Amino acid sequence: MLMWNACHTRNADKKALIGERLFSDVQLSWNHTRSCASCHDPSMAFTDGYRTSVSPSGEMLLHNAPSLLHVSKMKVFDWANPKAKNLAQQLQRPLYGTHPLELGLHLHWPKFLSTIRDDSVYHSLLLQTYGQIPPSTDSLWVVDCLVAYINTLQSGVSPFDRFLKGDSSALSQDALAGYKLFCSDSLACISCHGGPDFSNATLTENHDSIYFNTGLYFTSAGTYPPNDAGLRMYTQQSQDDGKFRVPSLRNVMRTAPYMHDGSMSSVEDVIRHYSRGGRLIEKGPNQGDGRFHPFKSKYLSGFSLSRKQELQLIAFLNHLNDQNNESFAPRNN
Repeated sequence: MLMWNACHTRNADKKALIGERLFSDVQLSWNHTRSCASCHDPSMAFTDGYRTSVSPSGEMLLHNAPSLLHVSKMKVFDWANPKAKNLAQQLQRPLYGTHPLELGLHLHWPKFLSTIRDDSVYHSLLLQTYGQIPPSTDSLWVVDCLVAYINTLQSGVSPFDRFLKGDSSALSQDALAGYKLFCSDSLACISCHGGPDFSNATLTENHDSIYFNTGLYFTSAGTYPPNDAGLRMYTQQSQDDGKFRVPSLRNVMRTAPYMHDGSMSSVEDVIRHYSRGGRLIEKGPNQGDGRFHPFKSKYLSGFSLSRKQELQLIAFLNHLNDQNNESFAPRNN
């Protein structure tokens, strides 16, 4: 059983219990090889450890899998697509999307429903929740239950949370110094990673405060790579080139690799990228210096840290990890 907080207990909402089971069920995918948990593994703070995720057919997907912790608080959900306004809309893509094809529930709905009806646990939970087995024409309950489960994925038991509640001993001296650096004008981390979940995407619906160009690319064409141009792909506005949603930093030390495309393998790489004010790629199709992208965020002006200060910042980020990793694995319903 997941023990993120008290809202997910044996008396939890039955929809969430169904959703928890669906989340880890490979029967949900068209070829029975992948589940939601394949890309959002509870043991990795609901990420998967890959640069970009892999579809049931083995196709590499476009983006790195973001953590689902606190995602119910987000105002937008995708790395770059702002169209989904709630979790139910966001789930349409992995469940029913065709470009790329992910779970493909629409391709095997009758077979999946037959499996559900033959499973005694699903059968019992559905009867308790809906009073009947949903008819074959109704698939909305799948989304309904998955949303109910995802809404329970709330952390909040990190040392930093204890510190905020008044436990002055919860942060080491190095971590406290790192927190001050994080909030400083020179680093300005908190300008994008604001609020209790360290992401502006939980605070506002204003795209200018959610999506940022962080200077990862500035190709010879004067843009981000055209197959992954960020928000510009949806708005068709040049000023949105290379803008991606700012992720939460909770459990950040468990969610490597980093950035929308997983192109940075460690937190040290990320800090040094921001310190430089953009990434230099010296060869290959994306050759260029991200410092000079005209739409790079104003907060990325670069900074200088000593090795001691870098370690202090990392110490603070370590204190954003929840301390219940042994309970991340789902239980058998």
